[in-house]
Amino acid sequence: MKVYINTFGCAYNQADSKKIEKILLEKNISIVTNEKDADLVIVNTCGVKRATHNRIVNYLKNLKKKAIVTGCLVKILDLKRLDKRVIIANEIAEIDKLLKKESPKKIKLVKPIKRKIEEVGIIQISQGCLNKCNYCATKIARGNLKSKPISEILKELNEKIDSECKIIYLTAQDTGCYGLDIKTNLSELLEIILKEVK
Repeated sequence: MKVYINTFGCAYNQADSKKIEKILLEKNISIVTNEKDADLVIVNTCGVKRATHNRIVNYLKNLKKKAIVTGCLVKILDLKRLDKRVIIANEIAEIDKLLKKESPKKIKLVKPIKRKIEEVGIIQISQGCLNKCNYCATKIARGNLKSKPISEILKELNEKIDSECKIIYLTAQDTGCYGLDIKTNLSELLEIILKEVK
């Protein structure tokens, strides 16, 4: 099976797509860079702007391949109605089970893809938000704020550095409210990073 991943949205979504890549690589599923070469397309959606909504909807309407669709927009819009070939994964963890259903009984093994050295490493420091803005669907898509403990962030940061990343992005839906649910904050996180990381 050959899979193409199409990512819409922010650095947070790009990090989610890296998690999807990891699931595929662990199964020795080939990741292709061209949609035409794929047997299956995984679409990681964004739900922040109407213009992006429209781009994703148009993309799915015109897609000629079977697709697993995940990300923010699956919790905001009913994307299944666009095409019977669209399969919804509400969480990234569901993709593993869906791949088993879509794959033959035995997935054809391919030569494992070596991880390429990436200059930019993305670390998700929290998910969701604390606000209830009428104009924003982030709360619907990502839920209440869930901050990652500083110890976990430091571990990921050191792993990125060991993997030769030269630039690190700390990302979230609302970076400014990081830590308010676990009795810390963004300033404290940054201070600790500067002290701990050499």
